[in-house]
Amino acid sequence: MHKKASPRECGKVKHFARFASASLEQLWGKLETRIPDAAAAVDRGDVFQHEQHVQTLKDVIALHLVRSLNYRDVHERIFTKIYTEQRKALLTDQSDLLRLAVLQQRGVPRRPASCPRPARTSPRASVPKRASHRASATSEPR
Repeated sequence: MHKKASPRECGKVKHFARFASASLEQLWGKLETRIPDAAAAVDRGDVFQHEQHVQTLKDVIALHLVRSLNYRDVHERIFTKIYTEQRKALLTDQSDLLRLAVLQQRGVPRRPASCPRPARTSPRASVPKRASHRASATSEPR
């Protein structure tokens, strides 16, 4: 035998808001308290004389659209497409940007003591060091 669902159970989608669901519900709860006054202004015909009621109605429409299944599907498709494209680009064509971002976030990695520093092979390695500035300052005038 099939049990009828209560109004609270109807139209409910588990895990609808995957991110920030608590703050979304909190926002919706605050908005719900403003709806009766805005609806009364609509019934009276003076809603456009009260900016707070106009804002409430705009918020209701926006939040209703954001919470729709169609919007969620569009968002997921766009997110997946952009995420995949950006990941591919960062790992291939834009790998320099990824390396720079990691260095900015994490800093230059330190070499473990067990891993010796490689010998320098650049031409500068063989250039003798110049006398320090202090040594020349204490010597006789030129």
